[in-house]
Amino acid sequence: MNPELSIVIPTMGRPILVRTLESVLATKGAGRLEVIVVGEIRGDIGL
Repeated sequence: MNPELSIVIPTMGRPILVRTLESVLATKGAGRLEVIVVGEIRGDIGL
């Protein structure tokens, strides 16, 4: 089933992320949500 609303949150690793996700999940009437959290990876990740 496809989401009715896609949200991209460009705040991975920032303190505001938890509050932002809580706010999105508390939203009423949006139906199915797709939440994509993106951020910058710094340093060696072993790839």
